[in-house]
Formats: sequence, structure tokens, C-alpha cells
Amino acid sequence: MSGSRPLFRPLFGGTQPQATGPGSQTPIVDGFYGEVSAQELYTGDELALMLGVTEGVSINSDAGWLKFAHEDSILFIAKRPFRYSISWAHLYERGLVYGTDDTGKAPYGTPTNQLTKVRKNGNDFVVRLMTGANADPFAESDPLFFTADMYQQNVGGGSEWNDLIYRIHQAVPSDPATDGFQADRHGGPQAGPNWANYTDADIGIASGLARASWVQEQSDVNSAYRAYRGHYDLAYFYCYTATYVASSLGWRPVLQLIPNN
Repeated sequence: MSGSRPLFRPLFGGTQPQATGPGSQTPIVDGFYGEVSAQELYTGDELALMLGVTEGVSINSDAGWLKFAHEDSILFIAKRPFRYSISWAHLYERGLVYGTDDTGKAPYGTPTNQLTKVRKNGNDFVVRLMTGANADPFAESDPLFFTADMYQQNVGGGSEWNDLIYRIHQAVPSDPATDGFQADRHGGPQAGPNWANYTDADIGIASGLARASWVQEQSDVNSAYRAYRGHYDLAYFYCYTATYVASSLGWRPVLQLIPNN
């Protein structure tokens, strides 16, 4: 198993902000605040237009957002992906992968600064992708990768996909012998109880257009490969070249609140 991922740099300096942006100011449970409508933040089409995201096809534009507190940050994650047939490389070229004021952990093509911000109703946000692996690069080289025991590798452990998306879905990934998920594409077990019970259809995974979401991380075996999650089930973890375009692959942005206090 690869080393654990470094924490995404918190924007709140280790303290919970007094203001948490649009939506509820009080968690429903632990780190989950519930839903925020597209009208309170952005529609997918509005955000794509602002950011110059032109590749792919619009979908779920009015789906809205899920609001979380995670590692001293307030995150708004698109409830369902906003575009399909879009490549990781296209998002990187527009500075929409890492959310950092540099060219990112693993630049692809022309190195591009990854600190992209938007402003809505007095709130500022950094736009990026979710984390989906326990390290960057993730250990495709691990002997457990793409085996029936892949869940033991816990390749997604500590990522935002495992820490947040797992916990608002009705399933509880554990061992594919009991959870029913694809054994050789299993991102690891869930840590902690569920906060909500959304279905696959509710959050746009496992079937249909844009059922898989690009995440940040690069493979340690092939530097051109990037990870994605959710393709056939909640725990699903796979990777493909950053320029790959398919109707199953989508853009699910994160808006990370920049504190104003």
C-alpha cells in the first residue's frame, strides 16, 4: 500500500469559520450540511461558461450541490456531474483540477496554474476536482491493485470520495464478498457511519451518462493516467489517460469556500 496522502491544505487555518457560505450554517450530522440549490450557487452551465469549459456535453445543470465540512474547509460538491465526454486534460488546461497556486502535483501538457476562483453573493470559492485516492501518485504498482483483494489496499482511503461521497450513499463499502461491489476495482472500505442515504441515481453514479467522475490523482505506473471514481458502483476505482473522452466520464466540480473572516 502506498503512503497516505498529504492533507489538502486547509483554508481555515485549523479553525471552523463563523460563516460557512450558502445553505445551512449548521450540519445535519457531523460534516454534512445537506443540499444547496443551483440558484444559491451555480448551475452547471453557468459555471462552465464562466470557466471556459467547452469540451463535453452539459448534463444535470440544475442538480445543485452537497455541502460538507472536511479538514477545516467548507466544500460544495456537485450533487451530480455537470458535463460528460470531457477529459481530465481539458479541466487541467483551465486550472480546474488541483486548487493550488502552482501548476499542480502532476502537470499534464502545458503546465497551468491551478488556482481558479469564482465569486457569488459575497462568497469566494476555489474550483477544483475531488480527491479520490490515498496518495498522489496512487499505487497502481501495488500487487493488490486490480485483484480480488483490492479493497485491502484501500487505494481511496482518506480521499474526499471515500470520506464524503461514501458516507452520503445508502451503501457501505467494506469487503466485496459482502458489499457486492466489483472486487478488482474496489477503492477501499468506508470509515464511519452513513450521514445520508442517497441512491446511485440521486448522485449520478453507476449507470448512465457521466456516471464516473474524474478525480485529481495520477498513477505511479503511467504518468499519463488519472483516476476516476463511481463508474459501476460507489466503491469503483479505475484510471485512464488524461486525454480520454467517453460519455461515461464526467466533470463533478468542488467549490471550496475561501474564508472571509
